[in-house]
Amino acid sequence: MRQAPAAIAAFSGPEHRYAFFNEPYRQLTADRPQVGRAAAEVFPEEEAQLFINQLNEAYATGQSFSGTDLPMPLHDSAADQPVRYVDFMCQPLLTEDGQPEGVLVFITDVTERVLARQQADTLQAAMLAVAQRRAQEREDLYQVFEQTPAAILLLRGPEHRVEYFNPAYAQLLQGRVRRGLTLAEVQPEAIAQGFDQVLAQVYQTAEPYYGNEQPVQLQQPSGQPAATRYFNFTYDVYREQGQVAGISVFALDVTEQVLARRQREAQQAELQRIFEQAPVAIAILRGPQLLIELANANAAAIWSRPAAQLLGRPYFEALPDMVGQGFEQILDSVLASGMPLELSEVPVQLLPDAAGPAIRRFFNLAFHPLYSAAQHPTGVIVVGTDVSGQVEAHQQVQE
Repeated sequence: MRQAPAAIAAFSGPEHRYAFFNEPYRQLTADRPQVGRAAAEVFPEEEAQLFINQLNEAYATGQSFSGTDLPMPLHDSAADQPVRYVDFMCQPLLTEDGQPEGVLVFITDVTERVLARQQADTLQAAMLAVAQRRAQEREDLYQVFEQTPAAILLLRGPEHRVEYFNPAYAQLLQGRVRRGLTLAEVQPEAIAQGFDQVLAQVYQTAEPYYGNEQPVQLQQPSGQPAATRYFNFTYDVYREQGQVAGISVFALDVTEQVLARRQREAQQAELQRIFEQAPVAIAILRGPQLLIELANANAAAIWSRPAAQLLGRPYFEALPDMVGQGFEQILDSVLASGMPLELSEVPVQLLPDAAGPAIRRFFNLAFHPLYSAAQHPTGVIVVGTDVSGQVEAHQQVQE
């Protein structure tokens, strides 16, 4: 969790004292949290009471709470900082008998998304207002649209004739757009992709249409292949004298954002693939209960149990055949001391079949602690290599 991009904090007890927080959380909250201090002490501001109330409810009810696009009150009051917006989730932490012992909070900074939507709403409202004013007032407001980086287009009538476009839209179509022409004439590739049907539906129903990260093929000059760009956009009607007169188009190019996210997702998928295909068994055990957080296919195969039956359960509860083989002391020692441990040719009794006899295998085992942002051990990563063949061959040579 220390390396997670989201801001994460763990609170313990009914006073919500900090047990852990990662670097993004520390940065988001202006370096105010301290391990052991209560949230109400760290954030005494009145605006932070909603956050404290959510912690209280999650702890008292054992139910998760979440919110989206909320203004972030946890800022440095000594600095003149803009408002940040976040998505958050409060997840209660329960003991084995289901009693609350703390709350885990995940916070994602969505300020750019909220501000982009606010900008879109503001510009869309301005566009609707301009269509209701007289022609001169409309031309005056068009000067505002000339400066915005968003692509803005006004289409008139059911045939969708271009009434206005700003420089951003002209640049997008590389000079092809002209006033008085229909959209089919200036952007035929949009018709081929079905956008004329969407426009017709908006015009007929007066219901707005929102596109999110919509791929759009754009023709290129000199016979070059079409380019794919991604847009967040809105289609909405504008009225004159109470009647639908046309459709306003507001589009933000989010291509770089989409491609960057896809690259991150591909990297994450590659890491997951490497983890699953690693030639050794890997498992992550978290907290004093040693909950199985992750286990790759090799680990599940050694345990002769599907990973889905193991994840989220305490290690010795999920794998009772491991009890009494010395691993309790080993894992407790690594978690308590924070010191790694490597062992060679360790004999392990395994139950490949619950109804059958145990078999003995030999493993080289490495136990490495995982640390919180406060440098406290919070878990153990275990890497195991089956060396039974080598051990048995060595034993045969000695015999």
